[in-house]
Amino acid sequence: MASPTLDLLCCSFFGIANSTTNESLIHPTDKHLHRVKKYFYLYNSTVIVMSVLSVVGTLYMLFPRRRDTTNLDSVIRPGLMEIRQRWILFWLSFADIMACIGLIVLSSESISILTKSGDSLKNKLSSKSWEWLCILATAWIHFFFFATYVWITCYTVDVYLFLQKTAV
Repeated sequence: MASPTLDLLCCSFFGIANSTTNESLIHPTDKHLHRVKKYFYLYNSTVIVMSVLSVVGTLYMLFPRRRDTTNLDSVIRPGLMEIRQRWILFWLSFADIMACIGLIVLSSESISILTKSGDSLKNKLSSKSWEWLCILATAWIHFFFFATYVWITCYTVDVYLFLQKTAV
């Protein structure tokens, strides 16, 4: 879904012109444009809703939790494992929120373009500002989803090392 190339669904649908033929994939005069717009509107709406839910879930995960007061050792001095995992989860959450913000911005702009028609649609689709927004937002999304992947990998390695240490 996230790719820093121009092959992303929104970029190709909205007609970033092919440099050799100067034609877009979907023309504003296409007879099937109404149906394509409807499905594309549903797709972008779903992306926005799921991104907002992801941000809410991520923020909930960051809220402080009550500590176990039965174990006085953990109340007085949290272990290195707990501190390290808290930082890993913080940066994982940060990367996820940033990726979701990129998705929300790109999908919101796509929906705003879908409401235009005729010449204003053609002018908006052929503008350089839309092309650059699409490229930059796609790179943003790709970068932060990759960062999310890296932080998940760090978390799993940290848990694995902890389990190996406690098994011995």
